[in-house]
Amino acid sequence: MSSPGASRRDRRSDRRRRTLLIVGGVVLLVVVVVAVVVLASGGSDNKKATTTGTTTPSGATVTTRAGGTTATTRASDATAATAGPAGGPCKAADVDGAMAGSTVRGTNAVSVVSVTNTGKRTCTINGYPGVALLGPNNAKVQTTVAQGGGGVPAGLTAQAISLDPGAKASFVISWDQVSGTCADVRSFDVTLPGDSKVSNVQSSVTVCGNGAVNVSPFQPGTVSA
Repeated sequence: MSSPGASRRDRRSDRRRRTLLIVGGVVLLVVVVVAVVVLASGGSDNKKATTTGTTTPSGATVTTRAGGTTATTRASDATAATAGPAGGPCKAADVDGAMAGSTVRGTNAVSVVSVTNTGKRTCTINGYPGVALLGPNNAKVQTTVAQGGGGVPAGLTAQAISLDPGAKASFVISWDQVSGTCADVRSFDVTLPGDSKVSNVQSSVTVCGNGAVNVSPFQPGTVSA
């Protein structure tokens, strides 16, 4: 039979063991919770890393993670860095026209009309111009336009021309200077392919043949007459 003192010591030992077991269980639970939180955080970062390339409103901030590195740019700045000049057909407002040389072939006068892109965008020209003859005081002169023929050099074919700001394109125009009714022509109204507006080109020539003119398609640069 144990003494009362020994019994009390046994009870204290049991309480200490139970206390240690409880503390150990709490510590183990905390470790598990921390591990779960860490894993969840890592998964969230991985998901964020796959969302790059998403469209954002102008002015928003785009954050990209790759290999632990974070790069931040404003969406509007990124757009400006990749945006090129506007394209599309050249319009009368984009160009200035001028006479760029002339010659004579038989009874035909042959001239070159050039257009320079004076705008701030790259545009395209593809095809034949429209032409209307104007006399003194911008009076309209009867005009008939034929594509090719006359004094226009053979082999000039239509092609798409990308006209950067400051670049030139040109076409050849010819007319009879001997037969038929003649007119005093002071300028040409030139219409670019696909446009309805005109670009006026100053000149001072005599056009015979009842106002019949022949034109080539636009060519890159300044073509020879």
